[in-house]
Amino acid sequence: MDNKPRMQSNIITDALTETVIEAYKKADDHNTRNQILSLIANKYTKSELLALIDGLSVYKIDMARRHASTHGPGQYITPPKVTRVRLTKGKLQHFIEFISTPCYLQTVGFGSKVLKLSSGVQVKVPKVIRTMIASCLINAYSLYCEENSLKVPSRATLFKIIKACAASQLKSMHGLDNHASEGLVGIEVLEKVIDKLVENGLQLEKATELKKQLNTMRSFLKHDFQTHLSSSSTCIHHCIQYALSEKAVCDHEHTEYFISCENLDKTKHSVQQCFNSLPFSDEQTREEVQYDIENSLDKVINWRNHCIRSINQDRCKSDLLKEMKENQVLIIADWAMKYLPQTFRETQTEWYGKQGISWHITCALFPEAKRENDDSEKTYDIRSFVHLVENGTQGWYSVSQIFHHTFFMLKEQNPKLTELFIKTDNAGCYHSLPLMSYLWKNRNEMGITVKEFNFSEVQSGKDICDARTGSCRLHILNYINEGHNVTDVYEMKNALESQGGVVNTYVSIIDVDMAKQPALSGQLKSCSISQFNNFIFDNEGLRIFKAYGIGEEQISSHSLETISKNMPENCGYQVKALPVAPTTRALLNKKSSSNFLSCTDPDCVKQFKRHNQLLDHLLKGNHLYDSEEADTLEDTTKRLWAEKCVSVRGHQYINSTVTEAIDSSSLFAEVGGYALKKRKKNRRFSLKVKDYVRKVFEAGETSGRKANPYIASKNMRYEVDENGQRLFTPAEWLNHQQIRGLVASFTSKKQQPQQAKRLKLEDEVQNDYEDEDLQNTVSALIAEEHMDVVASITNVFS
Repeated sequence: MDNKPRMQSNIITDALTETVIEAYKKADDHNTRNQILSLIANKYTKSELLALIDGLSVYKIDMARRHASTHGPGQYITPPKVTRVRLTKGKLQHFIEFISTPCYLQTVGFGSKVLKLSSGVQVKVPKVIRTMIASCLINAYSLYCEENSLKVPSRATLFKIIKACAASQLKSMHGLDNHASEGLVGIEVLEKVIDKLVENGLQLEKATELKKQLNTMRSFLKHDFQTHLSSSSTCIHHCIQYALSEKAVCDHEHTEYFISCENLDKTKHSVQQCFNSLPFSDEQTREEVQYDIENSLDKVINWRNHCIRSINQDRCKSDLLKEMKENQVLIIADWAMKYLPQTFRETQTEWYGKQGISWHITCALFPEAKRENDDSEKTYDIRSFVHLVENGTQGWYSVSQIFHHTFFMLKEQNPKLTELFIKTDNAGCYHSLPLMSYLWKNRNEMGITVKEFNFSEVQSGKDICDARTGSCRLHILNYINEGHNVTDVYEMKNALESQGGVVNTYVSIIDVDMAKQPALSGQLKSCSISQFNNFIFDNEGLRIFKAYGIGEEQISSHSLETISKNMPENCGYQVKALPVAPTTRALLNKKSSSNFLSCTDPDCVKQFKRHNQLLDHLLKGNHLYDSEEADTLEDTTKRLWAEKCVSVRGHQYINSTVTEAIDSSSLFAEVGGYALKKRKKNRRFSLKVKDYVRKVFEAGETSGRKANPYIASKNMRYEVDENGQRLFTPAEWLNHQQIRGLVASFTSKKQQPQQAKRLKLEDEVQNDYEDEDLQNTVSALIAEEHMDVVASITNVFS
């Protein structure tokens, strides 16, 4: 080969360059071309290289020069090793367990979704709401796996799994958690307060730092804080025992601290310090800012304490299910939202003025019998009891009678049951002294012995009841769409039992005689029932706890017998319609024994209402088979997700082992029991405040444009007197809830005289009717007497 340089397109090239160009043209791989081009990328200009090599671009030249400067001209780069690991069902179930914990997933009491498998089988699941976006869920799961030395599947696989697990994304806090919503509002107010501090002299760098701390605090409380809580945590911020115990001392030392946990106390201290260090030209602005800071920080702290109480109370359910024996049952009860009557064809006049139907949901969970030498995880049989209330209120007495009937039905269906545990929310119909006294007095008289009554934290712990409520509502809607009406409890029972009924759901109609509702013979002066959340029944009385497993107190049997001596032992209800055993098949792989016509192929899961539809199916031969062996990864994911959506979920306790060094002088200054519910102090409103709200109320009644409580609360801050001075002090400012309560009291007081006047007018009208009848009778008698006189005179002259 001639090594002398030669001209090509007016560019002088040598033999080596020609060889490189020829090798570049013959290379098929992009990375190989980039490696070859890096040999001469810096030897010529871009225009010269574009002229030498056809199809070359400026971008490719830049990438080649970057390769030469980073790795060296012509250097080979070892591609990263990609190892594909088969995702087993256990790993898949582990990830689904993680994303279905209540802190990441919440069930709503209405609606459902349909999951369609590749075989064509459709699986209905209750509607659920995911509180975190998919990428944040995957990041949290990856961190959890790293802390526990677990291998994490690829992000693409995890995204596919989340996509298959159908759930709505949380977009607002309506109807979900008031404490979390108020906490988030508090953080937003603090961000606005920082902007006001900047206007009064705070440096921008400090303001940016404070806002960054607030964003970190918001993310931590929403996503990570609940997963770190534990009763034996060595971090004082995560220790449930310390947070909920007023007297007991932790059996472990608190030697670890986390910067993410200290951020709450640090942010609180920094905001207050900045506020105190700034001079305010206007005293009214200073009072307003101080009020916003104190009020917002209280909301954030209440949110944190609410998270601690929620996790601890959920431990009660987890521990019961873990230790439950075959003779024990756990029931979770809740009043469903009243069902509004609905017809198949509804006019506009029928749309308004509906009276809702009260219905109560009770879900019973008891362990299924295990075979010998069976080491698999414990499974539970879930049965639901729906009580449609024909007459009766949603009070404690109706609840006691519903429990009475439910206990006997459980005993009848499973004679082995001897002990019962109850878990409900904090509604007044459950969390009341009369119900506790009634259950304690009759704990051994209702077929099953009542052992415990536990309450969940506000707005948590009822996921299984809400899921069953959603399934029942969907079942009723399908019944209405078939041309039926649901206007009373009897039609509602027919709807719930149509088409084989809802799976494992028994529907009864109950009539509670409220005239038989007893009253307590006295009150307990030693304790307030609303402050305690866990009750254990025994012959010596009630063992009560403010938090699950922490701080035991006692109510003696003598006190209970004294206040419950008027409690009857006989029932005060009447069952108008007994439940019909549901015949609907279970979620998958169970044939139905209803009136549907099944395919003659034993493996086909299709069913038909009419005989001609069955014949048409057999003629075409397009059978629908449901076999788990042929399931894809997506099908297996959907099956596991469906099981999680209809089962009981519990919190996972994930303890971080990564500690971060901080200053030994911690800012945490809370005393033991700081997360317990605080009793609200009743504060009387001043006459000046009442007069102001009354004027707002009367102005709305007169003009017809009623004031918005939120706007009225804001306007209250800026009201001034004749001298331009603030009319109300910050201690007198009312929030929107307090204004709404005052307006409601004014409305009720206004309606009382109107109602009395209406009754008086009705009495007067009734008296007028009676006087008119008497007058008509007298007139008739006078007329009859006159006719007799006329008749006698006529007879004389005739």
